[in-house]
Amino acid sequence: MGSASINISGTVSQMPRYRDVQTKNGTRTVMSFNVPADHGWGERKTTTFFECEHWLPDSERGANYLTHVMGKGAKVAVLGEPYIHSWTAKDGTEKSSIRVDVIKLDVLTPAPAVEVKEETRERAGAPQNGSDDLYDESIPF
Repeated sequence: MGSASINISGTVSQMPRYRDVQTKNGTRTVMSFNVPADHGWGERKTTTFFECEHWLPDSERGANYLTHVMGKGAKVAVLGEPYIHSWTAKDGTEKSSIRVDVIKLDVLTPAPAVEVKEETRERAGAPQNGSDDLYDESIPF
C-alpha cells in the first residue's frame, strides 16, 4: 500500500485554534489552522482551503515559539498527509473538506503582531507577562 503527502505554502487565513487531546502519554495540544492555496488561472482560478492540524512539540519552548509566530497572516510551508474529512451538517447535507496531518511546519514569515486572548496564551503554554522571550538565542530553530 502506498502513502500520500502534500506540500502547501501560503498565508494562514485565521487565528489558529487549540484543543487539548488526551493520549496514553498524557495531554497534548493540537493547533489547527487554515492555509488557502490558489490553483488554475483566468476563469478557472479557484482557491482551496486546507485545514491543517499540527501536534505541538512536547517541549514547552517549542510550543511557546509556535504560539508566538503563528497567527493570521503568517506565511508557512507545510508538509503533511492529506485526507478527506466527511460529515453530515445540521441541515442533513453531506459535507467534506481536505485536512492535512502536519508532518513538518516551517514558519517563513511570522504573523503580524496580534492581540492574543489570555485564555489562548494559557492553553498553549505561552508566557503570560507579554514578555518577548520568543527570540531566545537558545531556541534551536
